[in-house]
Amino acid sequence: MKLKSRERLSREEAAARLEVLAQAFSRGELKMQGRVFNLPPGPVDLTLKVEEDEDELEVEVKISLRSLEVPGPLSGKVVKKEMEALFKILIQEVTAGRLPKKEEAERFLELHRLYAPLAKGFREAWTASTRLAEELLSAVGEGDLAAVRGLLERIALSKKTCHKLYKR
Repeated sequence: MKLKSRERLSREEAAARLEVLAQAFSRGELKMQGRVFNLPPGPVDLTLKVEEDEDELEVEVKISLRSLEVPGPLSGKVVKKEMEALFKILIQEVTAGRLPKKEEAERFLELHRLYAPLAKGFREAWTASTRLAEELLSAVGEGDLAAVRGLLERIALSKKTCHKLYKR
């Protein structure tokens, strides 16, 4: 199901609408077009995007919520999306010269293991990628930034291999 709302407001009215949205998130309950959505207690991915061209400034806010566990039947799309977002975070940390958090590396490995049953047609490549995720967790635990950087590069190559095999 997809609901969408679009309206033209003053900047002050838009700010007030965002405040109402923030309060709804604090309560854990969002109401839209007569529907009530209970928000999961898990982590929130917040993306802010600003684009400026000659005659327009666009500010986009995207909020994704999911519980830490994959609910019900395993959803490959949910696992893959979280894994991709987490991989970007790991890359950003290393690019900034920081060691990723151990929890991020643990979750990355957990997501690899959750996705494994869905890796039909590329299971061998996926297993190799999961081993790299295990090595990544170990390197993060040891505080070895150079090893983490190298492993992320190898995981990126492994990801390309998996995508090629999946598309066959």
